[in-house]
Amino acid sequence: MKTNKSLLLCAVLFFSSLPVFSLDITTDVLLGGFYNYSNVFTGEANYTKLEGYDNVTVNGDYNAIFRAGGGSLGFDCFFNPCPFGIYFRAGLMGVSGVERTAGGVTDKIDNTEIGYNVFFDVGGVYAFNFGNFSLNVAPAVSILFVNAENRESIFKRVTLDSLFGVGMTADIYAKYRYKYFVCSAGCAASFYPLASISSSDTKIKYSTNIHDTMAYNLRPYISIGVSIREQTASTISAGGNN
Repeated sequence: MKTNKSLLLCAVLFFSSLPVFSLDITTDVLLGGFYNYSNVFTGEANYTKLEGYDNVTVNGDYNAIFRAGGGSLGFDCFFNPCPFGIYFRAGLMGVSGVERTAGGVTDKIDNTEIGYNVFFDVGGVYAFNFGNFSLNVAPAVSILFVNAENRESIFKRVTLDSLFGVGMTADIYAKYRYKYFVCSAGCAASFYPLASISSSDTKIKYSTNIHDTMAYNLRPYISIGVSIREQTASTISAGGNN
């Protein structure tokens, strides 16, 4: 009987002496504006070329540069003092114009219609902290869709160029955090080895089967937001969990 009481007393003393287990979560919610530069730097398309009196089908380059701007929503989430965190960014943008080479013709097409052009980046982030300042490096999986369409007239020229890419992003940015306020500025660079292109032009006749395409994307930006901090704690004692 005395042995059981001694064991019970030891157990009570042990669990009463356990430290508090806490989890500190810091989430930075950021709203920003950005400029977007998408470049389809390699691609091939067939088109018809007149050589002498014959129409010959040749294989030519396809390149396109999309210029856009828009707004983004994102967050960085860190747990305890660990410098590793979760990274997410998403944005909606409008394309102002496209410079395209296709069918042996290089052209600049402005006044494109506003469409639903988006990007999504999801990955991790590492923060080098210097007090309220930090330098952040974030590798992420990236999805991009940009579309440039121009209709001068139903009886005149109609063009369409769109890019859908899947690849990787490296975002390097500086951040300043003061209490509940946070701001950041940086540049995200993306590479899309998996790029699907749609293109057509009533002025130029070329194949819509564009292949061997790859693209990259540059997105400088600034953003502001709020820093939300939450602390959860529990201690194990003789009376149970608190």
